[in-house]
Amino acid sequence: MSITYGYELSSNDDPFVISIGHLVELMINALTSERATLLDTIPLLKYIPPWLPGGEFKKQAEECRAVARVVLDDPVKYAQVRMVAGTATTSFVNDSFEMETGKDLTVSKGKAVRAVAATVFLAGAETTSSTLLIFLLAMMLHPETQVRAQEEIDRVVGDTRLP
Repeated sequence: MSITYGYELSSNDDPFVISIGHLVELMINALTSERATLLDTIPLLKYIPPWLPGGEFKKQAEECRAVARVVLDDPVKYAQVRMVAGTATTSFVNDSFEMETGKDLTVSKGKAVRAVAATVFLAGAETTSSTLLIFLLAMMLHPETQVRAQEEIDRVVGDTRLP
């Protein structure tokens, strides 16, 4: 979040982390391929009211939209407030809005900055976790490589400080 929004996360209880986690949970539960296939196959289902049995997906979709709006807007609002206060740090959002200083920042440009910032953040988070998981898997499958890597780290860094 620091590179994208200029925001340093404080903990797992951080409001931005909670919102993102809630959105991911909603998307995993609500946006299943089975549900999409059913709605594509029987388009009439899109028109059933949310209170009717089988229509609860509409409530979930609305909640998903609301949480997605929070995830998209709140970090950008944070960056904009810091920019106005003069305390903003270098970040993608800050740089994007500064490039538009003195120009007419249309609503569509603001939306584009929000969307690109969310994409940058989510893509970076996903690739980081994937890379770490693949590294852990490689170390488990090849313990001899892990031993050689540890020996090299110990030789270069020593045992008196962290690498």
